[in-house]
Amino acid sequence: MTPATRPLLAGVVIALANPHAATGQREPRLPEGTYALTFCYPSCGDSGSVVGTGTLVYVHGDIRRQMTRGLADSLSGRVNFLLLGPNTRSNACFQASAQRRVAGQEYYVGITPASLTVVNTLARDSISVGLYASPDAFFDALLSADSLGVLNGVGRQRNWDGSNGPVTSIAGRRLGSANPRACVPTHTGG
Repeated sequence: MTPATRPLLAGVVIALANPHAATGQREPRLPEGTYALTFCYPSCGDSGSVVGTGTLVYVHGDIRRQMTRGLADSLSGRVNFLLLGPNTRSNACFQASAQRRVAGQEYYVGITPASLTVVNTLARDSISVGLYASPDAFFDALLSADSLGVLNGVGRQRNWDGSNGPVTSIAGRRLGSANPRACVPTHTGG
């Protein structure tokens, strides 16, 4: 190693130690925890506007490391791998249910009732969470969070035909520490 290559090697070591350093990505500032989500149309002003509910569990790191094998197995048949995209490190999981139609259009929240997913950081300290994905359609929750874990934002849906789906409001609140069990919907029998 020459004196000229020493700084280059140091930069490679730093990039390998922190993969986000090379890409400019940062961890979301969202506090780790379990969050209750409410989906509303057109806004979350009253209980009559609620069109769905869900739970999001977010951790700094790989959420699968906090799951028992039994819990991971219970989610395995439900995982939507398109939500993970090229990022194989899922830092969140969710469960959600909603009305099938909102504002006269199919509504994608709840089609995937539970899955691993990825919380991504966007500009201005906002985050994006994928809740549905297919080869030709998706639903993302675009949220901002305060330091107490109160979430506010909108749902962005792209339909299979390229049109936009109904824009729904999303409100959320932190319930407590990260509990991946909250991502598994309870079996109601039948």
